[in-house]
Amino acid sequence: MPEKRRILITGCGRSGTRYIVALLAKHGLDVRHEKIGADGVVSWCMTVESNEAPWGSSRCGYEFEHIFHQVRHPLKTIPSITTFKETSWRYIEQWCHCSPSDPLMLKAAKYWLHWNERAEEIADWRYRIEDFHDVYPEFCERIGIKPDQSILNSYAKNINTRDYGKLLHIYDELCMKMGIYPKKCVRQFLSGRKAMRQSTPEFTWDQLRDVDPLICDRIHMKTDEYGYCF
Repeated sequence: MPEKRRILITGCGRSGTRYIVALLAKHGLDVRHEKIGADGVVSWCMTVESNEAPWGSSRCGYEFEHIFHQVRHPLKTIPSITTFKETSWRYIEQWCHCSPSDPLMLKAAKYWLHWNERAEEIADWRYRIEDFHDVYPEFCERIGIKPDQSILNSYAKNINTRDYGKLLHIYDELCMKMGIYPKKCVRQFLSGRKAMRQSTPEFTWDQLRDVDPLICDRIHMKTDEYGYCF
């Protein structure tokens, strides 16, 4: 018999899932990042039903009451995906239409597209992480918890710590391992240090089209389907 849990939140990696873990912890739920908690898990690896995963638990052997598909805009996500470790790419290549010989940015684009398509197949609800403040009441209702505006107001909007420098990412990782919520003032200070040093160049649709026109068109259509405005 499969072990039952309340919720699985999955989708493409680098889509801001870590802060959902922190948010749910503030609501008293044991939902962990890439590890099974008493109430569930947040993991991109569980989009596919494999017997093993490169990070944390696999989906095999578990049954979830709710499966949510969390998405993030591809132009923000794809450049970050290129920093995946080789262990992740070996796992992805088993399930995704990409080859080890593909250029890294092309692999990242293919992964974003195909992994989100796989998540659609298993999810009962999808939301855009950029709009999380707007969908928060429905998010809570669906999993049976009471919305708390004070928790939502403390929720960090800079959803990808890698965009804001290594120190911020290390701080958030440490807080998560210790089971404490990151202090907003500390995060603002650490993210500001990155902003003072440099700004990350924007990744554009033209650059994605240069990578592969067909994949670009398919991602553009998928992004439109997810309700993003251009």
